Amino acid sequence: MNDSIAAPKEQFDTSLHYVRVTGKRDDGFVEFDFSVGLPEVALEMVLKQQDFEQFCKEQNVIFLDEEAIASDDEEKNAFQWSLHDATHHFRGE
Repeated sequence: MNDSIAAPKEQFDTSLHYVRVTGKRDDGFVEFDFSVGLPEVALEMVLKQQDFEQFCKEQNVIFLDEEAIASDDEEKNAFQWSLHDATHHFRGE
């Protein structure tokens, strides 16, 4: 039996903060994903535009686009979704 723990593929660096904007609402709110260390694991957040800009400045974020977090594993991507995606799909947007 092998008791060793496999090393992660990427180094987890908590100094790296990522943002991917997922939407801008008519009421002045910005919908976005926020990640620390690895862009693949994110929180969905919503802030007013001014607060979003301040948040990004304070966190010194790296902005991502859709391709920057896409996985090579197509089967895995088929099951990925977000609350933003589900909400907008349900509303027919």
